[in-house]
Amino acid sequence: PPNSKLGKRLGKGNNKNKGGEIVLKAVAPSKTGGDGIGAVVFDFNAGFGQDSIIMASGGASMVHMIERDPIVGLLLDDAMRRLKLVSSIDIDIERDDLYKYDKEAILEARELCEKLVLHQSDSIEFSRKVRSSLASNEDGGDVTGTQVLRPDVCYLDPMFPPRTKSSAVKKNMQILHGLFQNQNSDEEFERIEEEQALLEEALMLAKKR
Repeated sequence: PPNSKLGKRLGKGNNKNKGGEIVLKAVAPSKTGGDGIGAVVFDFNAGFGQDSIIMASGGASMVHMIERDPIVGLLLDDAMRRLKLVSSIDIDIERDDLYKYDKEAILEARELCEKLVLHQSDSIEFSRKVRSSLASNEDGGDVTGTQVLRPDVCYLDPMFPPRTKSSAVKKNMQILHGLFQNQNSDEEFERIEEEQALLEEALMLAKKR
């Protein structure tokens, strides 16, 4: 919906923020692809997929959402299922209950379905599988049953970066905090090492950034 938080980030309705969205400024999905085509993006910390949606709507040709947590992965999978249901609605049939906004939403759902791909996998393992496929085909290959091209951009959004503000954490992040932040000091150290390893993988894999 235009007035939802995600709708505002996408610049829907009267919201004119889309061009100023920080994710689009960082990734530039409409500019970092080759031959005038939108970028292929790997979102290595997909979470609830909001940043992936923004990048897909902002000009990326394909966004691969990689999420290793089984609970979050199931939520994302269900969201993709519902997105496909919306995209399957026939807008060519005259219906009294189908308004202009509904048609726009259906068309956007179709576009997102073509661009968003979910992989329920560990990001480091996924990256290594892609790099292995690139050894025999520099453009990409089959990974977990899906044809995957080498990414122009690898997007890493730290799950829980150090907080410098005293304001309350957003509700969706509170949910993720509840799922993941029951870590002792050893697990925290392991998480930091994993993030470093993932950054190194991303730098080796991405064509541009």
